[in-house]
This record gives sequence, C-alpha cells and structure tokens, in this order.
Amino acid sequence: MSEVESLSLTETTVHVVASTDAVFEQSKGVPAELAGPIQWDHPCAAHLKVEVSSTGSRRIIHTQAKRKKVCIVGYAENSRHLAWYNDPECEIWGVNQLGRFIPRADRWFQIHHNWNERNYWAAGTDQESWLKACPIPVYMILDEPEIPNAVAYPKEWVKAELQCHEYFTSSIAFMIALAIAEGFEHIGIYGIDLICGREYQFEKPCAEFFLGIAHARGVKYHLPENSALLWQSHTYGFDLEPNYGFYGMSKLKTRAKTLEDQVSKMREDVFKIQGRLEEADFLKSKAGDEVSKGHLAVRIQTIERELSQALNLLYLHDGAFQEVSRMFGILELRSRGGSVS
Repeated sequence: MSEVESLSLTETTVHVVASTDAVFEQSKGVPAELAGPIQWDHPCAAHLKVEVSSTGSRRIIHTQAKRKKVCIVGYAENSRHLAWYNDPECEIWGVNQLGRFIPRADRWFQIHHNWNERNYWAAGTDQESWLKACPIPVYMILDEPEIPNAVAYPKEWVKAELQCHEYFTSSIAFMIALAIAEGFEHIGIYGIDLICGREYQFEKPCAEFFLGIAHARGVKYHLPENSALLWQSHTYGFDLEPNYGFYGMSKLKTRAKTLEDQVSKMREDVFKIQGRLEEADFLKSKAGDEVSKGHLAVRIQTIERELSQALNLLYLHDGAFQEVSRMFGILELRSRGGSVS
C-alpha cells in the first residue's frame, strides 16, 4: 500500500474555490492536501511542455526523465483522493472539470466536441477559460488553436501501438490506452467506477478491455479496494446470484413485479370508482325532485367511502412497491460494484 493510500482520513469537510470564484463542497473525510483545486506549482509536478513544430503540429516533450508510473483520476469521491499525488515518480492525468477536486495534474483530457458550450458544463464554471489558461498539455479531439497547450489525441498511433481496432467509448478508455501505448509500467485507476447508466452499459466494458491489454503486456495496474472495475458480485455457474441474505435480488424482483401488477389493477379500480362518483354527481345536479336528489346523495356518500378505501389500499401497495424498488436498486448498484449500503 502506498503512503497516500495508508493516510487516515479526518472528519472534515473541505471547501474548494475554483478560478471562477464558485464554491464547491468536497466529500467528507478527505485531507486538504489531497483535495483541489490543482496546485500548478506542486513539488511533484512532471513539468511537461507542448512543442509546436515548424509545420504547426503540436507534441508533448519531457523536461525531466520520463516517469514509469501514471495515475488516471476520475470524479468518484470514494477513491479519487488515493491517487499518488505525492509520488515524484508518478504522472497524474485528469479529465474534464476534475481540476476543482484534485491537488495535482500533469496532463489533461477534454475529448468532447462541446468543450466550449458554457451551458453544458457545471454551473458557476467557465470550462473554456480554464482550458485556455491551463499550463499543462490538454488532449483534445483537435489541437484547438484557442487552447495554447491543446494536443490532438493520437488515436491512430495508439491503435497501431496496441494493435487493436477502434474501440473507445469514453475519455477513461482513451487515457488507459495512451498510458499503455506510451509504455508506463504502473497504471493507477482512482475515482473511476462507471456503474450508472451509459457508463455501466458502454464505458465500463471498454475501460476493462484496455486493462486486459495492460495485464497481457505485463503492465501493473492498481485499483482501490472498493473499485467497481474488474469486479464481480458472484461467479457465473457456481453462484446463482449475489448473496445478499434474505433480500436477494431475484426475490425482490419477483416481489416488485407482484406489487406493480397489484398497483396497476388498484389504480384502474380507483379510476372506475371516480367515474361512478362523477356520474352520480352529474345525475344529482340534473335531478328534478328532492326525493331523487336525496337518494343520489346517499349513493354519492357510499361511493365516496368506497373511493377512500380504494385509495388507501392503492397508497399502501404503491408505497410497498416504491420501497421494494428502492431496495432492488441498491442491490443492483452493489452488484455492479457500487459502495452502497
């Protein structure tokens, strides 16, 4: 375990001020020296430079001996503070707007066409201005002339070096692939879980594909203990499903389906009763004598009691359905490696 990994965490909340004066609240328990914003003069900085050739193309040059370690860092609060920020033999690679939350970075990745759309990025920030002022190499789709340190991501070269087809579904995949192609001997992956939505469906398999290439090449990759990458909740064939005790996923899924069907049927019943009530109200308004109005008033009271009972039953079962669905969602995230209790 590295020195950084073994640090004990304090019960403090760290507040970070970005260059735009917007205030962001970090997760609790992160020591200030492992939080952001980036210190460009950090004592362990790699001091990489961008050189412009006579043809106008840009490339990265090393002003010091090339390092053998790199940490690729993402947003996940459960492990981004574990990257090797205080290791002078390690480069730190950040992404998008992560600069608010980490203390050091040596290369940056902003591989989006809409990098300069102010409304797309976090409120209170100015991504375009930050990139223009960024003093370290910034990998982009093109070497944007507005960004002094922008470097076009060398996608074709990476594919040739790794002898792989074009399979890049996220910035993280681009970063891992480049680290392998450049010959880093140690790759740390911190602040990256990829367990929700598109990240789980498309991005996680691709990141794990490149970690497989790293393993095949003898590259040592380092993941935090709570990482969802290269992790399984149960062994196919040997285990039927993850073992979560009584509240198993299959049991909860079956229970949720039963409740959902019941709620759907009860909702239909409520609509029917409401229709009968509206019809009785209409007939009462049109009744021509007091006797008929009296009979309809009694009828309306009976239907209202029936409606009240039906609604109470609907609310009861719908609440149960919502709770079972919440429990299933928690276990589903846990089955993907999420740190959810």
